[in-house]
Amino acid sequence: MVVLLFKTTVRKRRNIRYVAPHLNRLIQNDGKWNFDLEDQDNVLRVVGNYTNGFKIIQTLKRLGFCCIELF
Repeated sequence: MVVLLFKTTVRKRRNIRYVAPHLNRLIQNDGKWNFDLEDQDNVLRVVGNYTNGFKIIQTLKRLGFCCIELF
């Protein structure tokens, strides 16, 4: 199991609803994802076997959000 963390500019629940179908399509059955909007970095956490952080970053950027992988 892999945990990927990303700092994002997703700040509201409506933003999550907007990106949710795209993340669901990208990650599918490989894992789960969630945003922590109470964290100052609005962290996106992806847990599972999905290891392609670049695609997650590109997807969020294409949707108009900044996304940086945290190591």
